[in-house]
Amino acid sequence: MSSRAVNEAVVRVHVIAENEHRMEDTIATLSEDCVFEDVAMGRSYIGLDGARAYYKQWWNAFDIMVKGGKQHWSEDGNTMVAETRYTGLHVGEFCGISATGRAVTSDLPWSSRLEMARWRVSDSTMTRGRWPLNSA
Repeated sequence: MSSRAVNEAVVRVHVIAENEHRMEDTIATLSEDCVFEDVAMGRSYIGLDGARAYYKQWWNAFDIMVKGGKQHWSEDGNTMVAETRYTGLHVGEFCGISATGRAVTSDLPWSSRLEMARWRVSDSTMTRGRWPLNSA
């Protein structure tokens, strides 16, 4: 199996576990030295404990679902840029804002209801993620 095919499988497993809020199954798809960059919040989450904190923060605040779109892979099959949509409800406190129960969708200013998520995937684990989310 090519590295791209292996890495595509890792991404599928990751998204399914993430959507079902299965923490340890989600974490199992990440490398120990993974880095999550949340551009809008100006924060980076480093390592598996950082990833747990990142997911806990989002999952406690939002009943959210990741819906995949187009995936664009590098020639070596180790970098993916994806168009994805996050939709759900604001169900818990987030950054001091109490739950509103309102529907949420992450958007970029230049692209209606899409965000560009970039992942580095190698050795069958996801190593680096970057989300330029709209903070508005």
